[in-house]
Amino acid sequence: MYTPLIDEMIEKHGYPVLTEETLQSFEKEHKDVVLFFTENANNYPESNDVAIILPEILKAFKDRVAPAVISRESERPLQRKYRFKGYPCFGIFA
Repeated sequence: MYTPLIDEMIEKHGYPVLTEETLQSFEKEHKDVVLFFTENANNYPESNDVAIILPEILKAFKDRVAPAVISRESERPLQRKYRFKGYPCFGIFA
């Protein structure tokens, strides 16, 4: 699915992995959301760097921001929806 480092981040911190279908309900449950679009970390090794720093960034927000990882299958459709161009990417919705 992801690289071992990204899988470890998801498991250790309990970040949900969202699909197009589950994203809307997640956004309704949380006021402020940060979504992590990893793409294929073998092609975008920076995704592993983000997996290391994302938990550190979120500490500064003291649980005011709900993080999630977008499933690989949903990344391209959501990329078209939100119109961003590069990977890895954070989608921040407040």
